[in-house]
Amino acid sequence: MRPLLSLLVASILTIPAVAQPPVPPPTRYELAPQLQTFGQATPKETLASAIKVIEKERFDFLAAQLIEYKFIDSRVRDRAKPLEEAIDADLRKQREEQRQDPIRFPLATRLPDDPKEFAAIVEKLAKQRAFKLIVKDVRGTFIEHPDHVKDFKKFLREGIFTETGDSASCTHREIKDRAIYFKKIGEWWTIEDKQKPETKN
Repeated sequence: MRPLLSLLVASILTIPAVAQPPVPPPTRYELAPQLQTFGQATPKETLASAIKVIEKERFDFLAAQLIEYKFIDSRVRDRAKPLEEAIDADLRKQREEQRQDPIRFPLATRLPDDPKEFAAIVEKLAKQRAFKLIVKDVRGTFIEHPDHVKDFKKFLREGIFTETGDSASCTHREIKDRAIYFKKIGEWWTIEDKQKPETKN
């Protein structure tokens, strides 16, 4: 029986593992990825998705999911910080009004007294408002420069896509002064906010 048992164990150990589907991108700024509609599996697919998103005027989705995360998050933090003071003051006023009307606002529904919890709410609201400002900026860029979408389509049709690890680029033989750059985050690609490679000192 031992040889048979050993054979069974060996056969189990050699069964190939079932490939797990890639983890989808995270929900960002309350916007979930839509991989069936706006794919991000390759740089070319991501560029095609960006074009569709822009034509649908879904600039919030473009900023949240298709533009490189660190760039957008950094811009949001910069825009959020100046907003926090006014939001803090408004919420403190609102909290005091809630305290004055305990029947309408039971304790469980009021803004928290705990400083850390209160600060977290202020920060969250500031980032939400800041993200809306970033979306407005992105929208304004494409309204001011409608040729950007035409260029994107030209890159998509005729561009040369090159991948190197978690970075990629798309160049065009007729457009010498710029390219489109991509950054891979996990299993998915995003578009970097630059037109030329970074210079190393």
